[in-house]
Amino acid sequence: VFAYALADTTALPDFEWAAPVYRALATADGAFRLDFLRPGPYFVVAVADRNRNGRVDAAERAAVPPRRAVLATEARPDSAQADGAQADSVQADSVRADPTRAPRPAAPALTLWVARRDTLAVRSVRALSDRRFVVRFSQGVALAPGSPVTASVVDTSGAALGEVELYAVPGAPAEIIAWADGPIRPGPARFATRNVLDSAGVARRPLSSVFEVPARADTFRTRFVRFEPQPAPGDSVARLPPGSHTDPTRVRDVLLVRGSPRFSVPLPRVILSGPSDVPVVIEMGTGPDGPFERAPGSGTVIPLEMCGGYDSICFAPAAPRFVRVVTPDTTATVSFGVYEASELGSIVGRVSPASLYVEATPETGATVLAAVDETGAFVITDLLPGPYRLRIWDDVDRNALWSAGRLAPYAPPEPLRFVDEPAAVRARWETDVGTLTLSETP
Repeated sequence: VFAYALADTTALPDFEWAAPVYRALATADGAFRLDFLRPGPYFVVAVADRNRNGRVDAAERAAVPPRRAVLATEARPDSAQADGAQADSVQADSVRADPTRAPRPAAPALTLWVARRDTLAVRSVRALSDRRFVVRFSQGVALAPGSPVTASVVDTSGAALGEVELYAVPGAPAEIIAWADGPIRPGPARFATRNVLDSAGVARRPLSSVFEVPARADTFRTRFVRFEPQPAPGDSVARLPPGSHTDPTRVRDVLLVRGSPRFSVPLPRVILSGPSDVPVVIEMGTGPDGPFERAPGSGTVIPLEMCGGYDSICFAPAAPRFVRVVTPDTTATVSFGVYEASELGSIVGRVSPASLYVEATPETGATVLAAVDETGAFVITDLLPGPYRLRIWDDVDRNALWSAGRLAPYAPPEPLRFVDEPAAVRARWETDVGTLTLSETP
């Protein structure tokens, strides 16, 4: 943890060259304390100083404070300033890397949050065939919302060679799969990405990288791997998480709230709208013996969409349905069901002011964003029993996500508060958490 003395609280130090005047080493849980500081304003930053040079380098992770200047005063410890200053010291509960988990209850003098860094770049492009490529980035990425997400492949003169569709790779956040509708001419090529978000959810400028397209045909064929979610041991029905059949948009990760047969290689989007040369048939029925209805098909079409990565198709059944996948070498059937209302509970409460956002995070599973009305009242329904950690924040940038701030150019993290005690949800009960107010972390 570095402390830089500030001659002017509106100007920050040049982190590439300036040396901190005070240093402290954080403990394993992130706690730190800076003692015997000369009174005055300081900018405090935490850094994973991997090369031990005492500087904040561009490639190193850093955590930033909620304001530019922290004042170290000559006040006694029992008369701490309201802005978090202490007698000749600056102390903190922890450096926070995970904004979804609550800090310890003790009130800190200063909390630093791991900031986003603009270091996204294409690290490599590995050609699997003349149609399929693995693009590796310098950090975890996400694909921008929309269907489909595409990129261009051009030769060294800039002439177009083809378009590829991009798919996330489950378990490998720094990689995406690029899949072309047809073979791309062998030789040197440039791959230019679009609509790629960095790990902070920020859209980056188009990224490009040069690679060699091989003269190797793509011979992979699609085969069925498994259904997700899987039935629990001893249960014949795979339970879809609550909300998947009523309002799947209220949970951000659609893969967690919809039934999804997963496949070994990408499925061309043409399977969603018409005939396909991929030998896969997806059917749905009301019982294990049918009759089954093909999806997609004529008349009533079962909604399908690509989701959760390059290897899966999602569907949101409105009622328990039997699903059958038929491939040349496999016929697999599973029954998807939903939880009964009597098995679920809810959380209700109020925030002040009404512009705040509220999230509930279970011990396992997806975080749920609450709907807050104009009076500040909120309700989170269809929750499985168990403890839920609540957090509230002021969405200053209005992107419905908590923003952790930025080191250079400096931007403070959005005001955030964790509710000390988890909300205990019980089946058939409303858990009232009362009125929650935002007390900005100093």
